[in-house]
Amino acid sequence: MKRFLFLMVALAAMSWPAGAQFIGYVSPQGVVATPFNAVFAPAISGCILNEGQTVHFLSYTQPPGGNGVQIQLEASYNSDSATCTTGTWQIISDQGSNLTGGAVLAVGYYPFIRAHLVVCGICQGLTANYSGISSAPSNLFGLYDPSQQSRKVIATQASMGSGLNQTITSTPYGSPAGFLVYVPQGATPAGSTISLSVSYNSGSTTFASFALSALNQIQIFPTPSSPNALFSLTVAYTSGGASASVFSLYYVFLSPAGSLPPSAQPMTLANSESTSAPNTAVSVTLSHLTLARGHLFSVGARCSAGTAQLTVTDGGTAIWSTGATEVGTTTFTKSWNPGLAAGANNNLVITLGTCGVGNTGTLDVQASQI
Repeated sequence: MKRFLFLMVALAAMSWPAGAQFIGYVSPQGVVATPFNAVFAPAISGCILNEGQTVHFLSYTQPPGGNGVQIQLEASYNSDSATCTTGTWQIISDQGSNLTGGAVLAVGYYPFIRAHLVVCGICQGLTANYSGISSAPSNLFGLYDPSQQSRKVIATQASMGSGLNQTITSTPYGSPAGFLVYVPQGATPAGSTISLSVSYNSGSTTFASFALSALNQIQIFPTPSSPNALFSLTVAYTSGGASASVFSLYYVFLSPAGSLPPSAQPMTLANSESTSAPNTAVSVTLSHLTLARGHLFSVGARCSAGTAQLTVTDGGTAIWSTGATEVGTTTFTKSWNPGLAAGANNNLVITLGTCGVGNTGTLDVQASQI
């Protein structure tokens, strides 16, 4: 018996080859949270629980009637988990701007994460839900609602006197279609330009270039879609000379529906048909909204008898017109792709002049507030 016990002790003391240890079933860690619940004003959330997630989704909704939305995910390396208000914060997602709801995405690991509702004009009770997981998404393009614009920040407070190149490695919809929004703070040096180049499997090419006005005002440039799948998109600012002023630059991407011909019309709709009283002009006004403006895609006009002129004004300045008698009894039509857009904070007004004594005019407008 003693010999048996001694053998058992000796065996227990021997070194055995190390084997794999079962520590339980392991799966990617998921986190869900509600940063904003029916809020009625811009707000910053507290810190979102960090369980090591590397993919971050933020979806948001609000009842109809809102006027301007900008919501985004932000991250910090040096904040505090108590308030998430200290330290340096950076935008890590696109910026959601759809009035009634949408979603944004961020990829990467960050010590501190929060949601920021930057703008909520005439807020109707916006709710935002967060979900995060510690794995990589297979396809980013399916996240976005077809009506949603997606905005990326290219530059903030950049020097007008220096050049700038910013490469976007992944566009929200796999296409460069959208708008560049140039926001100067001071006069832009004469000769300054913004250009766009795309990288393909076969190389890269510059496919659009825009001359900047020297005026100290917001400038918006529509960008076309690409016929090929792109690998990356580079936005370049070239200065025309020395300057102490600064500018910010944003890229607003349109979904594939928004970049198709006018029949694929993006939200928010502003379509109408109006008929005037006899010998009276008829007009339609697309009022400017916070973070949105009128975009005219097509017009149709006719007179019951006689002739008239059709005009489009941007903030009171004529930007398009027909001949004085070009509209007659046969419907006159005109379309734009991309849409004819109003300037910042301007109303876009479409007017059919008088068709003559005793005659009425009919005006058809296809437009959106985006």
